[in-house]
Formats: sequence, structure tokens, C-alpha cells
Amino acid sequence: MLDNTAKKIIDLTGFFKKKEFQFELKKKSKISIIDIGSNSIRLVAYDRITRVPRLIYSEKVFCSLAKNLEIDNKIPKKNFKKTINAIKRFYKISLDIKSSELYIFATAAVREALNGPDIKDKIEEITNKKMIILSENDEITLSTQGLLSSFPSANGIMADLGGGSLEISLLENGVLKEYTSLKIGVVRLLNNFLLNNKNCLKKISNQLNSISWLKNNKNKNFYAIGGSFRSLAKVHIWSKKYPLSIIQGYTIDNRHLKQFLDLTSIIKPKTIKNIPDVDNERIKTIPVANLILKSLLDKISPKKIIFCSQGLREGFLYSLLPKEDKNIDPLIFVSKKMAKNFNNSFFDGELIFNWLTPIFQNENENFRRLRLSVSYLSELSYWHNFKDIECDYALNTILYYPFLSLTHEQRIFLGLTLYTACGGKINKPVIAKYIKLLKKDAINAACILGNGIKLAYLVSGGLYRNLRDYSLTVSNNDIFLITSDKKIIKTSVKIKNTLKKISKLIKIKKIKLVSTRSEAKKIIYK
Repeated sequence: MLDNTAKKIIDLTGFFKKKEFQFELKKKSKISIIDIGSNSIRLVAYDRITRVPRLIYSEKVFCSLAKNLEIDNKIPKKNFKKTINAIKRFYKISLDIKSSELYIFATAAVREALNGPDIKDKIEEITNKKMIILSENDEITLSTQGLLSSFPSANGIMADLGGGSLEISLLENGVLKEYTSLKIGVVRLLNNFLLNNKNCLKKISNQLNSISWLKNNKNKNFYAIGGSFRSLAKVHIWSKKYPLSIIQGYTIDNRHLKQFLDLTSIIKPKTIKNIPDVDNERIKTIPVANLILKSLLDKISPKKIIFCSQGLREGFLYSLLPKEDKNIDPLIFVSKKMAKNFNNSFFDGELIFNWLTPIFQNENENFRRLRLSVSYLSELSYWHNFKDIECDYALNTILYYPFLSLTHEQRIFLGLTLYTACGGKINKPVIAKYIKLLKKDAINAACILGNGIKLAYLVSGGLYRNLRDYSLTVSNNDIFLITSDKKIIKTSVKIKNTLKKISKLIKIKKIKLVSTRSEAKKIIYK
């Protein structure tokens, strides 16, 4: 459908509105998508179309539609019937949850199979909705949009591995430069692999060799999308006892790629069954996924692999947004949204951010972004419904919340900051296993920021508008807390202890209490 589009990220909204869906964008309406992939069929439902829509339901059924594409180019009867039954169930669910819009996509298997039109007709009869059979370029475009919804400035090579095809694109700072779709998929090649894995490897290599631009783009970031790649990541996370079992943002640098590929190539199916969240239906295709990934990495020698959980479905929703919404930072968007959910009229994340700014005068843009996010999230530190476990609650909420545009190190930094703000001790096992992944400077910065948030809470008494009666100022190696009444502050043991902690972390003698800025200047110039 989009075969003639320019090689750049495009806005699909107008196209679908005019040609296929005939709908008006309703931001406050539930939306459902049935994605008929070549391996699995999935229903996802979201609360509304926003920069980061909230997932309210997700279910998948493995139907292996691409199983015989290399044999007779048909969807097997058994798989056809299973698909139709899944569609009936998914359609009923979408009605039950009162979705205002239902979109149905099909990819490589339905696009290529001789009986693809038959399954399309049957699904349209059941749902009374038009089903869109995506072209190869549609798949690449939407998968790329999915990546950009998560990592807006993605720079490198993206690959989305499905059951029937492999979509590959080259991005430079969030702009699509090159793209190719190959008839390589884990279900499509499974029979070939089982019969003769050397022949299968040759077929993969021949197709990868056909991409002229691939060999000229080595040593870049490699973004891995799709259920098969995610399964490889899960195997690696489980095998190395990595503490954070989140796929989004999981990264493997080039020093450990060989170990990763070797591990996922020799691991036995019986062992994989013990790994949480790896579907049994994916176990048989993991060796094929490994073979495809190894062949691709041999061609591009990437700097690192970054796994992304956002793909075609998320890319479609992202494509519907107006340009100004696309430009919103997804991390800040979600952080602000969570702050509203605290339902505390006294809370003001932006005020906390601005109040602490003097301490962090030399921060870079990356740190400033994380500090803004954690300022909005800081009310988690004092969520009194969970007294006595608020440290662990705040930590685990941040570590496992579905944030986008975060590396694992950044996620742990945010978690450690709020854990510290609650008064958590960094030598406890609950946090120690995570902070091993951070550099010392990052740990120190998180502790300074966490104690700064704690100071803001204590000084204001939780009524953050009171922060306007106090201020922090920095000059040379001195930090001053300006307050109209020093005695009131000195009576609080908690405030005094927090000031001492911050002083020790920043490596100054102490934070001085003064009544006015002029008093601070007098101390400086003594």
C-alpha cells in the first residue's frame, strides 16, 4: 500500500483516513488492534491514543501461518481454522471492552499465501471490518515508527524478525534512510532448518548479501524488534542471572555478543522450558532466530544490541499522532501522567525540579531529563498507604513500570534515586544487586538527588508550595539553604541529618543555613 513512499518517516494518518479506515481520531476512546502475524495472532487494546497509550488487554494465539510458505505457499487448513476461531474470540473481546475502533492487520503469511484472500474474506465477514494486508514497505514503516516511539533519536540499524519476514532499516538520528524486507522468518525457515541447517544458513546469507547498503554501515547500534529476538534476550537474561528481567532497553555490547550467540545456539529446549515468559511455541524456533541473528551480526558488526518491545502495533498508533505529540519525550509524558495519578493537590514535581536546580549547575541534558522525570515521580517516595515498605515499593514501581526511552542503567538510576529519597540503605540486598550495574559516579549522583528530594519534602512539610519560602544557592564550594527562620529548621533532626548526608556526598564541609542571600555573600567573601 505504501510502496511508493519516500525514504523517510511518514505520517500514515491521512493515508488510512482517506483510503481505508474512514475514521475520526478520538483521543479519549478505547482502541483495539488484531495483528495477524506469520507466527502468532495478537489482540491488543489501549485506553486511548496518546504519546504512550496504556495497554488494557493483550492476548496472543500461535497459529504458524507461515509454516508452509516454502512448501506449497498455502496456509495449512488446521492453522486456517485456528486463526478463524481466534478472530471470533478476539472480536468478541473487543466488543465487550467497548472499543470505539478496531483495526485488523495481516503481514507476510497472508500477503504471500495463495489462500490469503480466503482468510481475508472470512475475517471481514466475521468482524464486518476491513482487514488491511500490509505491504512489505508498510511493515518496515510501522516497525520503524514503533522503534521511534520508544527511542525517538534512534541511530543505527533496526531489524524486526517475524514468522515470515525480516524487516531491516537504517536510521540516522530518528530519520529513516534505507530499508529492505527479506523473505526470512523463523516459521518460514523452520522446516528448511530441520532438514538441512547448512542449506538454511546459505539461504539466509544469500538474502542478506542482496542488501547493498548493509556492508557500509558497520559498528552502529543494532535495534532488535520482534518476539523471536525478545525470546533470545530472555534466554540470555535468565542464563546470566541478570537482575532486571525487562526486555525494553536491555543492551548487550559487542564484547559479549559472541558469548550471547554461543549461549542461545547451544541451550537445550528442556532448559528453555524453565525460563519464565518464554512461550513453549517459540522454543522450536529459537535456533532459527539465533541463526538469522548471527548471520546478520556477522554482516554489520554492531557496537551493541538494544532490544525494543515496541513494534508494528505501537508504530501504527504512533503514526496517528499529530507531529507535536510525536515530539513529546515519552519518559516525561509518563512521569507527568503518574504524578497526576497521585491525586495530591499539594504535590508539584516541577517546583521540586526547579528548587533543586542550583545543586546541579553543571548537569548535562541527559541528567537534566532524568532529574525532571524523577521530580515528577518523587511522590512515590512518600506514598503513605505503603508505610514501612515504601522504599521497596518505590524502587520496584520504577524498575518494572513500562517506561520508554530508557536504558536499564537509567531505569536503575531513577529507582535508586527514589529508594534513597525514602531513606533506603544502598547496602541492602534489595538494591545492591541492581546498583552493581551502575558506575560509582551515577550511584553518587542518584544518592545526592534522592536526598535532595527528601530535603524538599521535609523542608516544605509535604506542602510543596512552601518551598517558595526557602531556596538553595551555590557559590564556589559552598551551598546555602536560605530560610527566614534558621531556628525552625535546626529543630528538625531529619532535616539536619539529610543536610549532612548531602554535604558528605557532595564532599563539602556542610550546607550552611542563612537568612538572606546577602548573608550568604558575606560568608563567601570573609
